[in-house]
Amino acid sequence: MKDWNNELGGFVFVLFKYCDEIFKDTPELTPDDITKLFYLATFVDYEGYLIYNDSYLKRKDMNNILCITRNNFDLFFNKMKKLKIFILDENKCVKINKGFFYKGELEKAIQQNYNYTRVYINTVRYLFEHVPKANHKQLGTYFKLIPYIHRQQNTLCWNPECDIVDIYLMHVRDLQEILGYHRNSVRGFINGLLSIRLDNNEAILGFFRTEYDEGKSYIIVNPKVFYGGNFKFEDDKNSIIKLFKI
Repeated sequence: MKDWNNELGGFVFVLFKYCDEIFKDTPELTPDDITKLFYLATFVDYEGYLIYNDSYLKRKDMNNILCITRNNFDLFFNKMKKLKIFILDENKCVKINKGFFYKGELEKAIQQNYNYTRVYINTVRYLFEHVPKANHKQLGTYFKLIPYIHRQQNTLCWNPECDIVDIYLMHVRDLQEILGYHRNSVRGFINGLLSIRLDNNEAILGFFRTEYDEGKSYIIVNPKVFYGGNFKFEDDKNSIIKLFKI
């Protein structure tokens, strides 16, 4: 597991509740906001500060990193501050609230009150920097699937904390319910995600089915993006990763 984490540039934890909408208490967050937030979270240090090129980030620096217009940045930053996701210290340096993202060994209180998964730094940075900004909304919606990812096997399911033998898998058709999409919108969402590739040309999610009806396909997320388990099952990580090879 250590080699896996190092290969992907390390990770930060994102905190949530299983089978609950991510950032449930902040419905103002749009999918596009979520994409920006996940990217910035990859720069967090152990104290919660955002660090870029060995310097503490301030508001005036962040727009250059996100590469968006000043107006869009101001709307995003002010929203994050209002929601207390971004916190400014006395020197105007920016921290991310540890109730959302956390780097380092998790405190017992967090383990008792939250679910969590690893967000891999190199992968998320690559996606943000290489996926066209027009598709960042789609990418943010993909991030919203995190609370349904099985902790060990990375399939989408209704009981992510269960043992592998008890998984109640989620169908593609179920995305209509959890994302509030129309059937045709789900198809467009999936097609868009299938066009997104990692730097080694692996997909960020895959599908498998045992019936002709594509709506009954099951979904698996590439653990190089998110993974909360420890690969303690038959054939280890290879049984997952081989599904994303071309």
